[in-house]
Amino acid sequence: LELHGVTQEISSDDSTEAELLASAAQVVATRSGVSLDVTSTLGVINIALTVAREVAQQASSGLGVTTPAQGMDLKGTHVLVVGKPSPLVMLLGATGCTAQAALTWEDAVQDAGHFAPRVVLAVIGDNSDLDAAVEGRGRLGLPVIIICQHGVGCPADKASSIDGVLGQPLDLDDLRQMLVRVLR
Repeated sequence: LELHGVTQEISSDDSTEAELLASAAQVVATRSGVSLDVTSTLGVINIALTVAREVAQQASSGLGVTTPAQGMDLKGTHVLVVGKPSPLVMLLGATGCTAQAALTWEDAVQDAGHFAPRVVLAVIGDNSDLDAAVEGRGRLGLPVIIICQHGVGCPADKASSIDGVLGQPLDLDDLRQMLVRVLR
């Protein structure tokens, strides 16, 4: 996979192939100092790599891929991703975090013991996922950021019970800034 021009998009219906494309895109993004946008819908992962000269210049001057959010380094921060399989673990790798996935909140509670996450990202597909995230926050005692899939809203009463809400398509800078804000 090589980048030519401004944006290179790849997508696949086959989940294995999509994961391979996603990891290839991550390697290219890291090597090229570009921003990475990953969206997934029903087994299709779309990856858009966007090249920006300023981004490449920052990377070469040692500031990282984007301007660090008020100088906080996320490198090595443990983040647990709860919910349906998604490219979030890979996306978190681009922020410098160490991520691990858990399908259910029960798995998350077990994983929290040995993985010791500092924050939890919950992939929200419907209202039951939202309720589980609020309950999971109480069980784990960790900050929870929810990632609402396209078309899923978060009511104000639920939003006040968690630490952050992001939507899809997910912007890498928004994710990084939300993590920094929650971890402060």
